[in-house]
Amino acid sequence: LSWCHKGSGGGSVAARGDPIQYRDVSTNMLSVEFSWDEPAEGDAISYEIYRETKLVGTTEELSYTDEVESDGIYNYSIRPIYDDNNGLFVCSEVEVTTCPSISNIIVEVDNSDMTLTWSEPADMTDFVEYKVYLNDELVGNTTEPIFEKEITVGDYTATIEAVYTYCQGHKTIEFSVCDPIESIEYSIDNKTIRLNWTIDESINVEKYEIYINDVYNNWTNSTEWTSEMEAGSYDFEVKVITDDCFAFGKLVEDIIICDLDEAVVLEAETESDYIVELSWNDLEFVTGYVVYRNDEIIAEVSENTYTDSSISENGDYCYTVAVKCDDNIGAISEE
Repeated sequence: LSWCHKGSGGGSVAARGDPIQYRDVSTNMLSVEFSWDEPAEGDAISYEIYRETKLVGTTEELSYTDEVESDGIYNYSIRPIYDDNNGLFVCSEVEVTTCPSISNIIVEVDNSDMTLTWSEPADMTDFVEYKVYLNDELVGNTTEPIFEKEITVGDYTATIEAVYTYCQGHKTIEFSVCDPIESIEYSIDNKTIRLNWTIDESINVEKYEIYINDVYNNWTNSTEWTSEMEAGSYDFEVKVITDDCFAFGKLVEDIIICDLDEAVVLEAETESDYIVELSWNDLEFVTGYVVYRNDEIIAEVSENTYTDSSISENGDYCYTVAVKCDDNIGAISEE
C-alpha cells in the first residue's frame, strides 16, 4: 500500500484543510476496508472516498468499506470535508486478490445433528484448511469437505472459508432449524399403537414421516397414526417434512407391545402350612403379572415369582397368573 498527499485543485496548501491521518487499510475478499484518525487540526464534518476518479462513498465515521467486483489494483483517495473548504487527499494503491472458494454447500440436519458438505475448489494449490463459521463465530476447522456439529433451534448463516497460504475464499448458506411438534402421546390397545401429536400451526407442513427403531416406516398428512404391531420393544419417531426449516422430530422410546395371548406356565410349592411359593416362566414382552387366588387378585408384580404368606387357614387354594401390559390384562395360566 502506498499513501500520498495531493491537493484537490487550486489554491495553496495552506488554504486547504488538514488531511486525515492514516491508520489502516485491509482487504477481505472483494471488500476494501479503510480506517483513519481525525485530521490533526480542524473539525471535519464528513469524509469523501474516491476509487480512481469516482466518488464511491461519503461518511461521518472514521471508517469505510468499499466493495469491488473483481481482483485488481485500485487507486483510492480520501479527503475530509470542512464547513469552509475541503481537506487534502490521502491516496492509496490497493491490490485486491481473492482465492478459489468452495461450491455446492449442502446442509443436512437430523434433529440436533448438523452435517455440512461441499465441493472442493478446482485449484487446491497452497491450500491449508477449511474454517467453518456459524453466525460469524468460528466453530471448527477441517481439511475434509465435511463438517458435523450439534446445533439447537434457530436461524443460521454457515460460512465455509477455504484458507490458502496467502489468501482466503469463502461461501455462505443460510438455513433455519425448528422444533414444530409441541407434544406427542401414545396409547396401546392390545397390539395396536396409536400416536397423536400437536404441531406449531405457523409451520407449513408437507407431511409427517414415521420411523420405527430408526427405520422409515410410513408417512401421513394427519397428526395421528395407527398401526398393528408384533410383540416387541420399539422406539417411534415422528419427523416433520417442511420447506420452512429443518425440523426436529419427536421420539417416544422403549414402548412395549405385549403378547397378551401367551399364558405363563405356573408352578407352586408349599414351604410351610401357610406360605406358598409361586413361580412361572418370564415372558419378554409384558410389563407385569397379575396373581389370583381363588379368582381374586392378591398381587400385581413385575417379576416372575411371588410368595403368598397371607394364608391363615388350612384348606385348598387355587392360584392363577395373568400377563399384564400397562392397564390391559391378557391370557391367564392354568391353575
